[in-house]
Amino acid sequence: MVASGTRRYSGRTRFISVLFTTGLAPVPNQRGADVSSVRERKGTSMKRWHTTGLVTLMAIAVAACNTTPSANVSDTTRVRALAGETRDPLQWPFPANSIWNMPIHNNASYANANIGAPGQWGFASDEDVLILTPNAPLKTVYVNTAGWDASKTRCGTIDYSKQVFGGTKVPVPDNFSTDPGYSGTTPNQSAAILMPDGVTVKQTQPLHVCGNGGTVTSGGDANGAWEYPDDNLKTGDGIGGAHGGPRMSSIGGTIRVGELRPGSTLRHALKLQIDGKYLKYNDDGTRGYRWPATAADSNASWYYTGTNAQMEIGALVAVGTGFNVDGLRTEAAKIIARAFRDYGAYIVDTTGWDTAQLTYEWGPNGRFKDQFKSDWGFDIDSSPLASCTDTGDQCKFSKDMADILTQLQVITNNAAATIGGGSTTDTTNRRAGQAPPFAGSGSGSGSAGRYEAESGTVSGGAGVQNASNASGGQVVGGLNNTGSGVTVSNVDGGAGGTASVVVRFANGYSSARSLSLYANGSRVGQVSFPATGSWNSFADSATVSVTLNAGTGNTIKVQRDSGDAAAADIDYVQVTPASGSSGGTSSGGTNLVSNPGFESDFASWGNSGGTNSIATSGARTGSKALLLGSSGSNVQGERQQGVNLQAGATYVVGAYFKNDGGAWCSVGVKGSASGGWFDFHGESGGVSYTQATKTFTAPSGISFANVYVWKTASTGTCTVDDVSLFKQ
Repeated sequence: MVASGTRRYSGRTRFISVLFTTGLAPVPNQRGADVSSVRERKGTSMKRWHTTGLVTLMAIAVAACNTTPSANVSDTTRVRALAGETRDPLQWPFPANSIWNMPIHNNASYANANIGAPGQWGFASDEDVLILTPNAPLKTVYVNTAGWDASKTRCGTIDYSKQVFGGTKVPVPDNFSTDPGYSGTTPNQSAAILMPDGVTVKQTQPLHVCGNGGTVTSGGDANGAWEYPDDNLKTGDGIGGAHGGPRMSSIGGTIRVGELRPGSTLRHALKLQIDGKYLKYNDDGTRGYRWPATAADSNASWYYTGTNAQMEIGALVAVGTGFNVDGLRTEAAKIIARAFRDYGAYIVDTTGWDTAQLTYEWGPNGRFKDQFKSDWGFDIDSSPLASCTDTGDQCKFSKDMADILTQLQVITNNAAATIGGGSTTDTTNRRAGQAPPFAGSGSGSGSAGRYEAESGTVSGGAGVQNASNASGGQVVGGLNNTGSGVTVSNVDGGAGGTASVVVRFANGYSSARSLSLYANGSRVGQVSFPATGSWNSFADSATVSVTLNAGTGNTIKVQRDSGDAAAADIDYVQVTPASGSSGGTSSGGTNLVSNPGFESDFASWGNSGGTNSIATSGARTGSKALLLGSSGSNVQGERQQGVNLQAGATYVVGAYFKNDGGAWCSVGVKGSASGGWFDFHGESGGVSYTQATKTFTAPSGISFANVYVWKTASTGTCTVDDVSLFKQ
């Protein structure tokens, strides 16, 4: 146990100056995260703690108390991209086929990882410093010589004659600091800093910002600064970077501010750090590491003491398909478990002691740890052992994470050509859908939005079929019967008005075929589909003009009517709003709200209390809306989802409401910032749909922010549709 008044640290050096009352003695070594497979850190003074029997007994107790979920899987949640969905590369980086975005393949081969429950600390955290503010003041990053030496301070050992990145200045806001407040005396703080071009990130470790507006510094030694290759958030592979001995990405796999929130889904692989006793030092051509890692810790030959040949740094681990997510005790752990099941986690570093860690964001956009505590009510890195006996959520979370860790398996056939355990070119036979395209290749400002047919709703006998040359590997075919068709939803109409529609198709017949096109339920006309030579050869239809509503609540349907000469296979529908359009109340950009029209029920929307349900009639656009409250009852209702805001930027939040019984309805953005709690909201009420909006400027130092829709505790209901948040 820990002596009174001491603190458990998370970070590279954990138990500096911590005294154990029984059975533990400090043994010095040179354990530290490498910056190079050939360059040793100078002057590191790490302490690793060994036991004389106590930890062995603790491990036995953990194993005895651990409750493992049964193998009967009842959770069948699988995430597929919504039609028309796009993503922000700053929040969800790298191409869809990067290691972080490729889900586990259905042909993945599994082998037991043999990871035990943590024996010294239940679960810890490692923070990646992500400074993604390309318009911030440009600053030089200077070298410090403290590194992971706990006897020194990083701000006290700056050498102003040495510069990181060859002296290239990087954007760092004046209102962001990592001093004080970082976890541990020598945390990793692997960093990614976004350059003014908006896509290039510089990577280094351990980054430290010495007070608001203070000096920015990172590690180095007599051989130079610790810096790593640049990466591109849109086109880079996301593999190389500054994280740990394997030198993997500083931003890929990091759980971000705005993620792991109530009702949310993690849609990427994670970064996992474990004790070296579970890793094997295979004395082969890649000693101690495997793809995609390019190196191991310099002390791997003696520090990696595991016997499982598959368990090397860089291994992809996952829970099997039989893991019972619903058997876990806490919702936060269930969200993490689904990510382990569908995407897995890459082992990117060692912890230096018997615990395990995921990695989380800390930067001008906020600190994930603060968001987690606000959402779930406990600290994510102050976790007891799984042998805890209290009934609080923190103890339950520790038990859940131990259950996940002890059931992890290695994906043995993960490689560059088989990411996730199956052909990298096969994007369909996987545990989840592909990551959507980046915004800008989709909606807003006259840009074309692509809506995959297979992600739409089929009807009348139509069905999804495989086609290797289709954009997503699948098409909707079988549009042979009158009334058969496919509808894509959440189509962005920009500011409303005329838009252009092009249908990508295949027609294996020898002559042209035709189908009918509908916009928001109204028939526009007949579209011709000339012969393409085969059912796996694709072409674009002629452009069709349609009228769309403002925002993302539109639908486009391709259907066989009685006068059509069916049929063709549909790959996708591409919609381009009129030039200058942007959607909803925005003057430009993409709606930052996911599932804005509730067409996917409560997906992305967490329940914040009261009574609410999905209405299948009376929607403003599409076929569904949100119903807050209960008719004739004096109850409130609220739903919310996390969003990312840029400090100082102007936004417009809005939603369409109608009510019965005089209820009053609100839409807004609330959260926590350096100046305290904030809540910007607009209100509306009426028997027909009326839009409520609020224009606001995001405050500085945001820890977290939520878009919410809310009904007061008054008689009647509020029907909500087409929620929007646009950056101006």
